[in-house]
Amino acid sequence: MNENLFNKTFCVFDHFGLFVGLAQRLSKSGARVLYCTPIDRYDRLNEAIIGDGMDGIEWVDEIWDNKKETDCFVFPDIRHSGLQNELREQGFPVWGSQTGMKLEQARLFFLSKLEELGLDVPPYETVVGISNLRTFLHDKEDIWIKVSKYRGSWETCHWRNWKQDSQNLDAWAVKFGGKREKVTFICFPKIETDLEIGADTYCVDGQWPSQMLHGIERKDCAYFSA
Repeated sequence: MNENLFNKTFCVFDHFGLFVGLAQRLSKSGARVLYCTPIDRYDRLNEAIIGDGMDGIEWVDEIWDNKKETDCFVFPDIRHSGLQNELREQGFPVWGSQTGMKLEQARLFFLSKLEELGLDVPPYETVVGISNLRTFLHDKEDIWIKVSKYRGSWETCHWRNWKQDSQNLDAWAVKFGGKREKVTFICFPKIETDLEIGADTYCVDGQWPSQMLHGIERKDCAYFSA
């Protein structure tokens, strides 16, 4: 949408409530900005009213009441690819990752894409089930363990060695419950490097912003960024 944004209406659909600042920045362009965070299954008040009363944006309970007056829908985070596709099929401009979210959530898919594009792929092994993971890790040191999609249940974990971390296997078995033997764990050996450099940014049709968040990370300890 290249025309002047004045008198245009944007609806920011912010799943985790992390992008109020983006909505406020968009409003400075002269656009009308609606802001919505989906309510979870238990309707928690504090989560439901994120953005309500903040300058420059209009909090809305859901997107459907204002759909006809919206000129563009904005999905600044992952999730809701089906909703994005549906709105596009209805003729609405949508700014969002759509099915590109698979690169973030499906780790094996991401690794396959790296290989397909001729980029470096770190060595890794897949292990299915907590029992097989226990066997695999018994004589291993410095392994980084990841799973796809369910980061609320499992964020990247550092396995140091059997003596220090074997008790964690029982806790992980309890955490995954009846699905513990179905979970696919992706195990990476330590990469020898002085620095782990990370960046958070976005790309639209091959165009990158002039500024981005960039930093040096030590996993689960610190992240220094600018």
